[in-house]
Amino acid sequence: MSMKQNASMDASFWINVCVSNIAHFVSNYFQLFTPIIVAQEIRYPLDKLGIKAHTAMLFNEWVQAGKITLQEPATVVDWFQAGENAAIALTREQNYSHTTEKIRASRNIFCLPSGTSYYGLRTG
Repeated sequence: MSMKQNASMDASFWINVCVSNIAHFVSNYFQLFTPIIVAQEIRYPLDKLGIKAHTAMLFNEWVQAGKITLQEPATVVDWFQAGENAAIALTREQNYSHTTEKIRASRNIFCLPSGTSYYGLRTG
C-alpha cells in the first residue's frame, strides 16, 4: 500500500462515509485532519443529546487511535457554514488542492494534497 495522504474533512463527509459503511476504506488511504468546530458538529448527538450515534462514537475512537487529528486553521473563509469554512481554510493552508467550482459541486469537502484528484461525496 502506498503512503497515506493527508486530507481535511467536514462533518457531512464523515457522516456520509459512516452511513455508507465505507469509513474503513478511507482510513486505509488517508490521514484525516479536521477543525474542532467540525468535531463538535459530529459529536453533537453524543455530547449534547446523549444519543449514542455511531458517527460520533466512531469519530471519538478514530481521534483516540490517531486516525483523525484535530487541527485548527490560522484563518477561516466565509463561504458556507462554520464547520465547512474551517475545513476549507485548513485545506487551503495545508496546500491541499481544490477549486471553488469543485466546492460548489459537492458541499462535502474532502480534499487531497496538490497533484491528486479531488474526491467528494455528493448528497443532493
